[in-house]
Amino acid sequence: AAFNSYSLLDMMDEVLEQEPDVILMYAGHNEFYGGLGAASTATLGHSRWIVNLNLRLQKFKTVQAIKETTNWVRKTLSANSSRKGTGKTLMGQVVGDKAILYGDEVYERGRRQFEGNLNDILEKANDAGVPIIIGDLVTNLRDTKPFISIDSVRGESADQAYREARDLDSQGRFADAKIKYARSKDLDALRFRAPEEFIDIIREASQANAVHMVSMRK
Repeated sequence: AAFNSYSLLDMMDEVLEQEPDVILMYAGHNEFYGGLGAASTATLGHSRWIVNLNLRLQKFKTVQAIKETTNWVRKTLSANSSRKGTGKTLMGQVVGDKAILYGDEVYERGRRQFEGNLNDILEKANDAGVPIIIGDLVTNLRDTKPFISIDSVRGESADQAYREARDLDSQGRFADAKIKYARSKDLDALRFRAPEEFIDIIREASQANAVHMVSMRK
């Protein structure tokens, strides 16, 4: 269901109530299109603190009742709308700003939400004395062509970087090819794969919160 850091932070208190011995965590690929993500149609706003406040408020029964009433009215009014019976998957329904350029406003919003929520999650675990083991992010670089390639201001594109990576790969220059594959993924405007920058965020957050990081790539 495209869970991202908002969902994980929201459920963290309930997880800690179970007094776990350890928490295994792997997250980061769904920050843009997952529910409440930076480019999702299922949103509560674009400010991280407002979204998290909204999620906390929804735990109160009064807020839940208001939300259920509002949803009932909305469904009643849109019963015959064109959206009914679209046949879209859940992921298809939540993809809002489909194309996201590397470093643009939506991209930066997704990066900030992941960094902030991740640190909050790790702090909650530390405060409760529960160790977390977190993994870095894995993706298939060689066999996944870019979904959406758009020329950047610098003249770069995901397709171009991917072609260069394949050429280097065929020459046996695997270290150079790996760098180009990763660049192609970062430039891919359909962000189903977390950018390399997110691995740096995980590493820095784990160090700042004394959390053990496991390299899933290795």
